[in-house]
Amino acid sequence: MSEERKATVSCKLSAIYCFLLCNC
Repeated sequence: MSEERKATVSCKLSAIYCFLLCNC
């Protein structure tokens, strides 16, 4: 459960960086 939650957070953070860097 903890791993899944951590993965979700990482995915969200990655999406934010992707948006900021415009490198999706």
